[in-house]
Amino acid sequence: MEVPTVLTLGYVLCALALAPLGSLSLDDNIKFQIFAFVVQLFLMAEFSLHFWDSAQHVEAPLRVVGDSYADVMGVAIFNFALCMCVPSWMNEKKPAVSVNKTIWGSMAAATFSYALIGVLGARSSVHTNDNMLTALGQPHMPALTRLCAFLFGAIIIGFGVPVSCLVIRYNLQLSNTLSSTGATLVATVAPWVLSWPLYQGHAALNVISYAGMVVNGLVNMLLPLALALSVADPSAFGLRKSMQLEAPSTVRPLPSSLERFRSMLIRAALALTLPAIVAATAIKTVSQISGS
Repeated sequence: MEVPTVLTLGYVLCALALAPLGSLSLDDNIKFQIFAFVVQLFLMAEFSLHFWDSAQHVEAPLRVVGDSYADVMGVAIFNFALCMCVPSWMNEKKPAVSVNKTIWGSMAAATFSYALIGVLGARSSVHTNDNMLTALGQPHMPALTRLCAFLFGAIIIGFGVPVSCLVIRYNLQLSNTLSSTGATLVATVAPWVLSWPLYQGHAALNVISYAGMVVNGLVNMLLPLALALSVADPSAFGLRKSMQLEAPSTVRPLPSSLERFRSMLIRAALALTLPAIVAATAIKTVSQISGS
């Protein structure tokens, strides 16, 4: 069924409230991110309790594979697309903050959270639509759950948008691609102006899925892995000598006992990631063409 494209008052208010945050620095944004994190912990607890209670009334067992997995890989990659944010974050963080502990710890917590909410949500409902927040916001849901679904979209997702905007703005400015004004317009204003026709119906999921697989899969996974491999093992790409870095980092992603396996582990990651992204893109494309 065709979903009409409507510019809602809510979207306009969100844009007016959140767009200015994209013009701030990461350091100035941190208080909003801390607030969003605290709110997220409460919302996750409420959703988990709601899912657990609802699952008691569902007799069907948890399905290993749903009706369609065409969007799974793209959405998963999209949710873990943080590689482009790391350089900007490292420039802003305090010297005493551990890079490894922060990244590995946050990724472990995020993975656990995704798995917990995903399993409980799937167990509590046999059939639901693409957006679980939409299902949680239905009139028959408890008032607290509906409020939490609204807050998740407005605060958790909303406060995450300016971070992506300011990272893009940083990259455009520091690379001298655009002036300060041009970078602000492209990174902060343009996303809000251009994205409003896509946030209703299935369009948003399609954009997230394809962007996750094609753009984020390339920029945040394949290219960083290829660069890391070219440094760890120059012969992998036919290079005669190791790449010379102007300011070699003291950060080591692996424990010292595993450093000798770095090249092998990077190759394994590439061997798993590249076919997965290609296969997921093909599955999504076939699904789109067939209309399933």
